[in-house]
Amino acid sequence: MYKFDFAIDTNGRNFTSSNYTRYLSNGEKIHRNWLVYSIAKDSVFCFYCKNFATATSTSLAKDGYRDWRHIVQTLKNHKTTKKYENQKSWIELSIRLKISQIIDSTSQRFWNAETQHWNAVFQRLVSIVKLLDENCLAFIDSNENLYEHDNGIFLKLVQLLAEFHPVMEENVRSSLNKQYKLTTYLSKTIQNEVIHLIAHNVKSYILDEVKKSKYYSIILDSIPDLSKTEQMTFFERYVLIDKGDINIHEHFLGFLSVERSTSQQLFDFLLRELDNPGLPLASMRGQGYDNGANMKGEQAGVQAKIRNLNPRAFLISCDSHSLNLVVNDMAKSSLEGANFFHIVQKLYSFFSSSTFRWAIFLKQVEQLTLKPFSDTRWESRIDAIMLLRYQIGQVYDALLSIYVNKDIDSSIRDEVSGLVKQIQPFRFLCSVVIWYEVLNHISRISELMQVENYDIALAIKLLESSNLFFY
Repeated sequence: MYKFDFAIDTNGRNFTSSNYTRYLSNGEKIHRNWLVYSIAKDSVFCFYCKNFATATSTSLAKDGYRDWRHIVQTLKNHKTTKKYENQKSWIELSIRLKISQIIDSTSQRFWNAETQHWNAVFQRLVSIVKLLDENCLAFIDSNENLYEHDNGIFLKLVQLLAEFHPVMEENVRSSLNKQYKLTTYLSKTIQNEVIHLIAHNVKSYILDEVKKSKYYSIILDSIPDLSKTEQMTFFERYVLIDKGDINIHEHFLGFLSVERSTSQQLFDFLLRELDNPGLPLASMRGQGYDNGANMKGEQAGVQAKIRNLNPRAFLISCDSHSLNLVVNDMAKSSLEGANFFHIVQKLYSFFSSSTFRWAIFLKQVEQLTLKPFSDTRWESRIDAIMLLRYQIGQVYDALLSIYVNKDIDSSIRDEVSGLVKQIQPFRFLCSVVIWYEVLNHISRISELMQVENYDIALAIKLLESSNLFFY
């Protein structure tokens, strides 16, 4: 509660956590454990007087007190005999509750047993939620009833635990018998609430560490999802020093939905996201974005707008991303290179589009296999041509086996003939060897640039040695 953002009234005043402490004239501090703040009413109460007072002449016992201008004096004066009598009543009740010497001790024991039961149930449900979250598994399916088909992994795990844990067995039995209509904690609403609570706690922990570190960097990247909504990934990077140990931390804080992707709107959006958890822009020391002009633009990009407010928030280019763009563009820069990778992709499409042709391919080729490549991930091109580099003869034999097969039609035979003619020339064979050696050499540098303990000095040496390799 001490870190709670207390509501502000129309006069611009609010309750503060300092009111929980009373300072004596000798400097001694006394904690007011009787003071209770109500979020719903934005008021404070005296716990003892609220529960045990017979007369409610004080607002601390009746409707709550919220005159924040005079709160300090009111709390200072609230030390009447009645308060201490009520405090004595509470102490006596708490002692009797502990030793079960009250009239409704049986009800109290039942209440304690129920509390323990639901705590145990909730602990297990939270563990299920964490398991599914960590493995990126779906929670629900088309059915939300226990012991029915397609009711989702969450309920399946609840059913599994019920076979071994009496606590979960009792909860499942109660749910099936409709004994508790609102407190089985198995609905999708509860699942979502648990997910949000866990996410909130994790995010709060990360933000507390960022504030403890003081200085931080941000990493943003955006891409449209399947619903055509621009999703921006938000990362925080910071350094913590603990007993001489220096540790670099990088944490994902969430996906941010962005309506417009102009530099000004992204800038305003980012400022709000930093302001909400109380991260000062002045403490930012680094910015990392994709290569979009709206983010990295030197004059009007997001990074430029941030540096106008904080010149120490330096732009840090992603070397791996830049290398990926360079190599992809290199593969498309010449007609010869573009045609080569087009043939490689045609080979994969030809074999993979038919189970019959793929079976013949697997009979001829051992260990390695044909793979497609991605236009956005250059390393995939190495995987795509590795088979051709070491087993192009077997690929050729697989094509001939399909060509001489009597069960194929003429159109497939013509396609095979075209592929054979394209991979036979000496120029194509040289392209296979050259492209594989070039990409494989660059790959070693790229892998070094992506490791956690990235050694920039070693990476520079490898890049310099690449000049000798290429020339």
